[in-house]
Amino acid sequence: RQVFESALQSFPEPHYLEYGIGRCDLQAGNYEEAGKRLRSALRGGVTSDALYRSLAEVYLRTGNFTAKALPVFEQQFPSRME
Repeated sequence: RQVFESALQSFPEPHYLEYGIGRCDLQAGNYEEAGKRLRSALRGGVTSDALYRSLAEVYLRTGNFTAKALPVFEQQFPSRME
């Protein structure tokens, strides 16, 4: 996490670093901070399946299944909802 944080100020595409920090926070169990970082990465243009999975995991672990996790899952995996 510290490596990502130190590079954040000078990296030309910080949204990828936000994703990395969010993943570190998720692994450490810091779910609220992970959610903030992952949403920032999403707003910055990162749209990988891994980001959506991580964000859905954050919402599930924080008890936001119907309010937040389900819409993220439906957006990323529409064919699985049919």
